[in-house]
Amino acid sequence: MRKIIQIGELVGGLLVAVLFGVVLLQVVARVILQVPTSWTVELGRVLFVAIVFLGSITLVYTNGHMVINTLLEFLPPRMRRVIELFTNVLIILLLGAFSFGALEKTVSNWKIVIPTLEWMTNGYMYLIVLIGGVGMLVCSIIIFVHKLRRAA
Repeated sequence: MRKIIQIGELVGGLLVAVLFGVVLLQVVARVILQVPTSWTVELGRVLFVAIVFLGSITLVYTNGHMVINTLLEFLPPRMRRVIELFTNVLIILLLGAFSFGALEKTVSNWKIVIPTLEWMTNGYMYLIVLIGGVGMLVCSIIIFVHKLRRAA
């Protein structure tokens, strides 16, 4: 799993670099050359979605997302574990529902072409959201199983 996370971080870094290049190209074309490029806006949107949802997989697995756990710190260890397990179950249920919704959106938007990117459909963007949702779901289940084993 560690290798998959390293690959995810590498892909995320590459996506950020490509997004930076696309935005820089857009600014140069619009401000300096005074030739607006509409495709850079749409491609930037797709890249941003990819960065957010694919990067979220790594954040979930490494527990790198923001957490406010002030109240948990005051609870006894046993109660803290129960609450953590309960929140993990809620997260798994929500990510399951999220992934199902992303699957429906992927299927329903698969053939809708993005006007400025004729080679890409909205389905691909929703596919990225689906991959991110399923990846976060799998990581959440792995974390939940590890927490259950520690609690036992």
